[in-house]
Amino acid sequence: GRPRAGQPRADQPRAAVGSVAGSGPARLDAVVLGGDRAAIRALRGDPRLAACFRLATSDFLTVPDPRLAVLRETPRMFRAIRVRLVEPE
Repeated sequence: GRPRAGQPRADQPRAAVGSVAGSGPARLDAVVLGGDRAAIRALRGDPRLAACFRLATSDFLTVPDPRLAVLRETPRMFRAIRVRLVEPE
């Protein structure tokens, strides 16, 4: 099932796989990974998530505290556009 409030963080990846793998077909253009890097590494080996990892962007969102208020702010981070200004030579 789905990660629950109060669930030990070490058990959350297994619960997340169950939620994602059982969610049915979805059209994804990209996947933005974030959170606990060790947990993400553990999930990479699950064949049910292979398609998601193929779509993963190179960016990784650092989510220090997975509280609801923090998670609600994460879309702003991955929808942001980076602009680099370079002076002409």
